[in-house]
Amino acid sequence: MSKDVSMYLRIRRLNQTYFVMCNGDDTVGYLKEQISLATKKETKPEHMRLINAKDNQPLEDDTEKLSKHEDLKNESELYVVFQISEKEWEDVNVQSTEAMAGGDAP
Repeated sequence: MSKDVSMYLRIRRLNQTYFVMCNGDDTVGYLKEQISLATKKETKPEHMRLINAKDNQPLEDDTEKLSKHEDLKNESELYVVFQISEKEWEDVNVQSTEAMAGGDAP
């Protein structure tokens, strides 16, 4: 990912998709802040975990710049899960867009 190029990432949870504009100098924490704003701060950034949809690996360091993740490009997809309790997190559970639209998705 180039540091200077603006792009948007699709961050999915359940039947929701958050579109976040960002660039390579932004951090994982920035993405969480944007999701928190979209949820009207009902869920704080520290109660979120971002997961790369390609390899299902969490992006754990909030201070890490997005440019470190070479596989993140414009229109890349991430998952977000929320913390349920002190030691428990939601599972990744994302509905396909075809299923939401009433299509024949498996």
